[in-house]
Amino acid sequence: MRRKLLFLCLLLVSITFFSCDNAIEERGMTGEKPLVYTSFFPIYKLTKMVAQDDVVVKSFMPTSATVHSWEPSAKDIKRLSKADLLIVNGANMERWVDKIKENLPNLKILTLSDNVDLIAYTGAAAIGDFQLMTRFDYKEKRNNMIFGHTHEDYLRIAFKRDDGSMSEDELIKEGRKIMNVEGDIVHQETQLNVEDGKVYRIKMRHESGELNYVLPETGKWIVYTDRLPEDILSFEFVDMKDNPMKGEEILRGSSQKVDKITYDPHSWLSINNAKTYLNTIAREISNLVPKKAAMIDMRRFKAVDTLTLLQTEFRDKFQELDKREFIVMHYAFAYLARDFKLKQYPLQGLTSMSEPSIRSMVRAIDYAKKGHIKTIFYEYGAPTAIAKVISEEIAGAHISPLASMEFIIPGQTIDEMDYIDLMKMNLTNLYEEMKLQNESN
Repeated sequence: MRRKLLFLCLLLVSITFFSCDNAIEERGMTGEKPLVYTSFFPIYKLTKMVAQDDVVVKSFMPTSATVHSWEPSAKDIKRLSKADLLIVNGANMERWVDKIKENLPNLKILTLSDNVDLIAYTGAAAIGDFQLMTRFDYKEKRNNMIFGHTHEDYLRIAFKRDDGSMSEDELIKEGRKIMNVEGDIVHQETQLNVEDGKVYRIKMRHESGELNYVLPETGKWIVYTDRLPEDILSFEFVDMKDNPMKGEEILRGSSQKVDKITYDPHSWLSINNAKTYLNTIAREISNLVPKKAAMIDMRRFKAVDTLTLLQTEFRDKFQELDKREFIVMHYAFAYLARDFKLKQYPLQGLTSMSEPSIRSMVRAIDYAKKGHIKTIFYEYGAPTAIAKVISEEIAGAHISPLASMEFIIPGQTIDEMDYIDLMKMNLTNLYEEMKLQNESN
């Protein structure tokens, strides 16, 4: 009897151990396929290319969601708890990932951007530091700051009256002291009554905006900001007539030489990156369904080969052109531009569902006229009104779509859109515009 009990106990222990370490095989025995969630459209499509029906692939984010601002609900997280794997882009695209890690610590998360060369920018300085120190000679008390679109949350800023009594080194030390607090939150489209030596946290938005600020008095002021004006968070100081203010840049970069780094998240729009994504995804899916590994690898090879042929075709085409500039509504195509040595002129920042400012539109019109650019690219599936307004101000200009793939085109489902087809559309439209641009010069 004791031997039987001992045998049963050992059997139960071994079954428990086996089920924990071999959950995938157990799913196979019952006919249940592994469940893989992907963050949003391009990650879903790349995963489906290699996995097809060997695993159940779902998009975690609703197809109608705005990817830059969406946050999962408790119900969403509960739904995700049944997954075997979550695949995300990374590079600061899915800001909700930390919440998932906190609530589902045992869920495996595959971050695709970990394996590619990301476009980096200087991030926010730490508390007690700053990235930019500029001296302005203000002729008026009332002035403006204008901002682009961004993924970033805040810009920290402080103003200090400059009476000429402090050296540059002393001003740097004073700046560190001033910037040693987070600061009061200030919203765009409001008026800020500046206090000497006080820190403010200007709330960023997923659309362009401005902040009107009023100084206690005119004259020379030192302005400290925790960031540099870059594509990822653009800002500019202007007077009330929108004339750029020319300040004396005293220090650029961390005052303590410790720069933080942030990234352009649109890494899936690089063909090079997409091929790496496919390789990474295929390895992980093969681990979930080892018996299907050969088929998965065959699909991976076919998809990578198709992208390579597309890449080669358009690399040769673009190399024939001298001018390779384009105007786009959405600052999302830096990776694509890097792949093919193109230059984008964006009207928006790093989000796609907002409208550019009048100021940006005027500058774009001037830029297009000087560069003989005849095509204004709009976000595929988004309203075309702004692009049309700009094109109407340029003789002979027209509009054409580019897909950032951040959202599903209205009226279509996630399975009706294809990553490779959209990438080919982007490259074809860009080439045709640039070919026209070169012929007109």
